[in-house]
Amino acid sequence: MSVNSSVLEAFDESKLNSFHWKTILTAGMGFFTDAYDLFIIGTVTAILTPMWHLTTTQLSILNSTSLAAAALGALFFGKLMDLLGRKAMYGIEVAMLAVGAILSACAPSFIWLVIFRFIVGLGVGGDYPTSSVIMTEYANRKNRGFLVTMVFAMQGLGLLAGPLVASLLLSIGIPHAIAWRLMLGLGAIPAASVIYLRRKMPETPRYLLAVKQDANQAASVASHLIPTRRRRIVEWEGCEAKHVEPQTCGSTDWYGR
Repeated sequence: MSVNSSVLEAFDESKLNSFHWKTILTAGMGFFTDAYDLFIIGTVTAILTPMWHLTTTQLSILNSTSLAAAALGALFFGKLMDLLGRKAMYGIEVAMLAVGAILSACAPSFIWLVIFRFIVGLGVGGDYPTSSVIMTEYANRKNRGFLVTMVFAMQGLGLLAGPLVASLLLSIGIPHAIAWRLMLGLGAIPAASVIYLRRKMPETPRYLLAVKQDANQAASVASHLIPTRRRRIVEWEGCEAKHVEPQTCGSTDWYGR
């Protein structure tokens, strides 16, 4: 059995473990933020229309800016993920979401709000390909559909959080001039909460094997992320994987921890 197939088989046949659940949270929080940000702008524009005397054209621009930017963000981040790697890009998109949300909350005028919402949209678009690919490539064969579904299901929670936050802020008597800024600014919290987790996530073994052709690193990542009673150790000529303690050089075997 080749090194590549051994590493991929180890991932495909692994059982659900804490790393999978951590990845659901890390990837899903981006989808949660995406849904929240894309919903909340509708409530915000309803508040701003009489305050800023927005025209129909301005409302259309404000409501569609993030959606247009999301399309560009998906293309941009998707291409860079293939060129530079998943790890290189993962976390940048939620950082853009967090920064864009905070800037949007501080927008002094219509034009600045459009610009800041464009930044949010780029982050939203960037999160779609990055998070879905990360979860897919780390998922085992048996539970892949379930794991990816769990990540996308976080969008539903984000759609629920938007109206709940808006209703709460308006019901407790916060002035509209402050409430809309809070609605936008709160979107930075879920995004910022996973920046560190995303930046610390290792490169996926599938990318290392398929694109980088780095079997050593792929085997190293696999051995650290698959906690099983018996760990598959992939060896090859010269036993170049320093993290392996082989008993027979040049073979593939199972060693207990």
